[in-house]
Amino acid sequence: MKLAAIKLDRVKSDNDLRVLILILVFFLASLAASVVFASDPAGSLSSPAQGVTPSAPPKIKATYTSYYYDFDGTKGSANNLYNFGHASLSMQLLSLEYQATPTWTLMAIGTYLVDEVETYYRPLPTLAFKSDDITRGFGDTVVSAVHPFYFNGPFMAIVDFGASLPTGSIDEKNKALLTRNYAYNFQNGSGTYDGIIGLTSLWLKPSYQLGSRLSADIRTGQTNDGYRLGNLYKLDAWLDYPLAAGFIPRLVGYYKHKDAILGADSTEPRDANTEVYYHPEIDWQVAASLKYQHSFGNSFSLGGEFGVPLAQDCQNSDDVIVSTNYFADIFVSGRF
Repeated sequence: MKLAAIKLDRVKSDNDLRVLILILVFFLASLAASVVFASDPAGSLSSPAQGVTPSAPPKIKATYTSYYYDFDGTKGSANNLYNFGHASLSMQLLSLEYQATPTWTLMAIGTYLVDEVETYYRPLPTLAFKSDDITRGFGDTVVSAVHPFYFNGPFMAIVDFGASLPTGSIDEKNKALLTRNYAYNFQNGSGTYDGIIGLTSLWLKPSYQLGSRLSADIRTGQTNDGYRLGNLYKLDAWLDYPLAAGFIPRLVGYYKHKDAILGADSTEPRDANTEVYYHPEIDWQVAASLKYQHSFGNSFSLGGEFGVPLAQDCQNSDDVIVSTNYFADIFVSGRF
């Protein structure tokens, strides 16, 4: 029976890998076709008019963004074995964009994470203790392509797809039990090659901008530690009201569904403290924020954003809830 299960898991992994390969093949074929079409939309190659030297716009854009999220545990587990105190996530993100054609942009995104959390355990009614934990390191790297494919007045639709590369560590050790890894959500990466696809819709008017992005992270394969994170499906939405002097009041929100983990970390036994990871989870939030952005010509811009949730909730098998207190970011961007 165990051998049959192993074979079945291997078949599932192979199928997931084939899906990822098909996505990448489709991307490369589409990009090649777009390059040919963009170079000569009329169907015949031609040279610029004699004596005319067109000024090419910048093709490369680099953006550095520093994010900070502040959390507090607001509800302990249903079994009263643990609850979370203060937590925070600091994320440094560097993105590079290359304008391959007028309608195709290639992107690479790298991250560096610092994750901190207070956890309170009560294994027995008469025994309680607190753990202060921190992990830091590079996260997974995302490579993707972005393609606006539909325009109609103020409406625009954009598709993006690519892959997440497992450059983030999944072997961060528990400082209290050095033979065991930290829990799955406290690692820096997924440990697998994953496919990513997204669809963005924009409604752009001078007085306001409305947008949404529906995305899916499709996990493939299995980590060396014997598990695979669940697929992640997310809907982001935002409403912006641009004001004078670069200030933009915003209403932002998301709805996120995360599938259960398949398998289990060989160093982290499945027990009452980790059972929550083996079930689906739903998380949503609506927040108000204020963004500032200032551009210096077409080559350089900077800004930041600060926001607080208006409503939020989380549904999981343990009924444990960690709520966002506020979030903030600053960014700088240049084109060349």
